[in-house]
Amino acid sequence: IIRQLWPYAGHYVKDLCKYSIEPSIRTALEDYKLSGFQFEKIILGDTPPRLSGVKVYDDTSRHEIIMDMDVAYAGDCKFEVSVSKFKMGIKDLRICGKMRVVMKPLVKQIPLVGGLQVFFLNNPDVDFNLIGLADVFDMPGLSDILRSIVTDQIGMMMVLPNRFPIQLVEDIDVVELKCPLPAGVIRIHVIEAHNLMKKDIGIMGMGKSDPYCILHLGAQKFQTKTINNTINPKWDFCCEFLTDDIRGQEIDIELFDQDDGLAKDEFLGRQPEKWNIEISNWNFYEPLYIATTPVNLLASCIPWVVDEGSPLSEDRPSKLPVDINILLGKTN
Repeated sequence: IIRQLWPYAGHYVKDLCKYSIEPSIRTALEDYKLSGFQFEKIILGDTPPRLSGVKVYDDTSRHEIIMDMDVAYAGDCKFEVSVSKFKMGIKDLRICGKMRVVMKPLVKQIPLVGGLQVFFLNNPDVDFNLIGLADVFDMPGLSDILRSIVTDQIGMMMVLPNRFPIQLVEDIDVVELKCPLPAGVIRIHVIEAHNLMKKDIGIMGMGKSDPYCILHLGAQKFQTKTINNTINPKWDFCCEFLTDDIRGQEIDIELFDQDDGLAKDEFLGRQPEKWNIEISNWNFYEPLYIATTPVNLLASCIPWVVDEGSPLSEDRPSKLPVDINILLGKTN
């Protein structure tokens, strides 16, 4: 079906790139003193994305259908773009991620579904190659800048809590389709870390780091302050993430050493695997100390506290608020 529909999707993709994505990328590139970005040519190609691992949930509301799938695109599309005085091409575009399709509300008339919500649960992996630059040294780091901006634009369009709505029936609540209420909030308290790697090595072989922490949940991102000259930072940083549905979402926590000037910040570590929000999948590691408080807005607000160090029992009601200390991610 997708192979048959793919050639017809090209017209829609051209309009989407020209009237939605192009202005956003142009504005973002202006922060890097790069002006006038525009698509010169858009060729979608003949290779459609591949869908696999389709899963349909059966524990949902009677008025909706929720379906997850793995999406992988490594097609033969080609884009010709111009920015400042340079013209270049983008090819070998690769996008891979977990996508969710929510069909709601279910209605009595054909097509039986009032609308669709399409979105990635977490930021997809995006990669591409730049071609056609006469002298790549004229614009150092352009590929990394574009890759970061493209990833951010995808996140703003269709990575939770953002979603791409498709209205199928006229007499439905469009606001509910485009901007549904969140199911909950996860409050994270980043406390401290111990024995991080020494990235800033001095002449005498002694050194420390200037660590900070970045937290991702879908398109939402928070960053702690930087603690200078230490491998045992204490951030005492709190942030709150909105959640649509804990099933399938993951919190990604990374640590970096901040470097001055044009040098790229050095990677210090991350938790061994992305942390699934579901209580039954939480793990304990050292030495990054994180305190979390997930609160389901659709459930009771009676507090439920798990003592530090006690095991997590699978028969406990996961829909109630929980306050627990979590140790995540070896970094040394």
